[in-house]
Amino acid sequence: MSQQITNFIFDVDGTILDTIDMYMPAVFEVLANHGIIIPKDEQPAKTRQWFGIPAAETLLQGGIPQDQLDAALAENLKIAYQHEDRVHMIPGVDAALDELAKRPEIKMAVATSKVRDEYRVHVAERFRFDQHMDARITATDTKRHKPFPDPILAAMKQLGAQADNTIYVGDMPNDGKAAHAAGIKFAGAMYGSVNPQAIADADFPLKTPADLLKIK
Repeated sequence: MSQQITNFIFDVDGTILDTIDMYMPAVFEVLANHGIIIPKDEQPAKTRQWFGIPAAETLLQGGIPQDQLDAALAENLKIAYQHEDRVHMIPGVDAALDELAKRPEIKMAVATSKVRDEYRVHVAERFRFDQHMDARITATDTKRHKPFPDPILAAMKQLGAQADNTIYVGDMPNDGKAAHAAGIKFAGAMYGSVNPQAIADADFPLKTPADLLKIK
């Protein structure tokens, strides 16, 4: 008999927050500043490929040399957060998290590709959903990132969670790979994904945030 799901670990970008219009134009601008032009007709495919992975990996995949990475990362963050007003909660997520938080048996955490200071300043201090989180794992906290399971395993350790009572909620195929590598179920946030069909085979496909409340 399977255990009831009582531990929910969440990705942030594309799962809780809509950040795509802040991050992706900044990436293309930084690449262009370094002589790497992504034609507009190729940008949607690159967005589906890159959105939701750590910025360092995105820039390296885009062609930034390793010895220019630190400067490019600083440039990317500066440009992105000039458009922080574009970031908002995905409609319906707040209500779903509020409802989950009312259930005494439920624990929640985030495992995000954002670095620690970015999460603290630009997420935890701006959006009230963070008050529901019992653990927060950022890209600063693990050497390996999704699709490796390390961030999820770190969150599970902090929650005191077991594989059979834990689920990871994310919007990208790498989220599903990381969840299954950690030995847990994956809930695909199709409602926020830039490529929902790529996660349609999730253990729990979520067409709306309210579907979170149906996971048992």
